[in-house]
Amino acid sequence: MIKRALLGLLVALWTTTAFAACTSSPCVITSGTTFQVPADFSALVSLEAIGGGGNGSNGNSFNSGGRGGGSAAYALQTTAVLVAGNTYTIQIGIANGTITAGSSSTVGGTGNTGLKDGTGLWVVVANGGSGFSKGVAANSVGTTKFDGASGGSPSTTTGGGGGGGSGKNGSGAVGTDASGGTPGTGGQGDNGTGGTGGTPGNPGSAGTEMNGGVGAGGGGGGGSGGTAGAAGGNYGAGGGGGPIVGAGGAAKPGVLILTYTSINSAKSFIFTPAIIP
Repeated sequence: MIKRALLGLLVALWTTTAFAACTSSPCVITSGTTFQVPADFSALVSLEAIGGGGNGSNGNSFNSGGRGGGSAAYALQTTAVLVAGNTYTIQIGIANGTITAGSSSTVGGTGNTGLKDGTGLWVVVANGGSGFSKGVAANSVGTTKFDGASGGSPSTTTGGGGGGGSGKNGSGAVGTDASGGTPGTGGQGDNGTGGTGGTPGNPGSAGTEMNGGVGAGGGGGGGSGGTAGAAGGNYGAGGGGGPIVGAGGAAKPGVLILTYTSINSAKSFIFTPAIIP
């Protein structure tokens, strides 16, 4: 019996098991200012960032509805050097934050999402959107970068649709323009693979197309009459513009996604003694 128990212990020690939460890949990071790389980290696969989107504009009671909010840029990094157990500085872009350009030496505005490596360089930065301004790839850092999407223009009474968030497959779709009494529709996220844009007065849906089951959200639908502009979807989408007398919709914040290979991924050993009395 003792030998059998020892055998069971050996099997448990030599067999890899999956870890919960952010002790295994992929890690979806939506808050905080620092991040500790999991202990089983072996090699980077990808570090992806989406900035925070821009809110839809309020309607102007004098002559028009509000413009749809611009969505955030996307950035991918595949060559950064990270170390298991080390803690790194991060920033998760807030919705409708400031959008000062990011670079290797600075993360830039509060709407930008990024991670700084152990040498003090920002190795990935995704520029955020603010108001109707979209995030810009040129103001981001990464091996692959995509612009955000603009929001739709208003009519004299209704709001434009919010821009769809940008993701791994490309830029989101621009929000459609309002026309007469018909508000604009939100743009779909991630080049047609992300969250669906909201119809007039309805929010955009969350994206699920990227690692970790998250992605680029759809833009919020524009508002009309007594219906405000609608919110964008997670992550990075713009809100819909408000009606002539009404509020614009809220944008969604950014996200950081770390995907890696595990030191345990190739280990799955079962030790079987030749004889068990």
